[in-house]
Amino acid sequence: MLDDHQQQFVKLLAHIQLEFHHPQRSLPLLQGLLALVPDDPETLKMLAWAQIQLHQYQEALDTCDRYLTSTSQGREHAPIRLLQARALWGLGKQGEARKLLDGYLPGPQP
Repeated sequence: MLDDHQQQFVKLLAHIQLEFHHPQRSLPLLQGLLALVPDDPETLKMLAWAQIQLHQYQEALDTCDRYLTSTSQGREHAPIRLLQARALWGLGKQGEARKLLDGYLPGPQP
């Protein structure tokens, strides 16, 4: 079992891999973290982003759903909604992606 500092270090390593466009290198780190802490929101977000970068759109949607069921509703859901829209777009579901974005972006005020 990793302590909190070790988990944060592994997250940092995964984040660096994602920033330098090496999502395939981040996957084992993120999957290992999720084996230890299955519903960690930060890890789930990073995993969804890695899956999108690897064109694993259905897996990314599943990861986003897992995030949404494991967290309470709030402003922190905005990044996940964007990831969901990106995954849907990648699956060719542009209409569903647009609906998600419409809910994310503020509309005109009356």
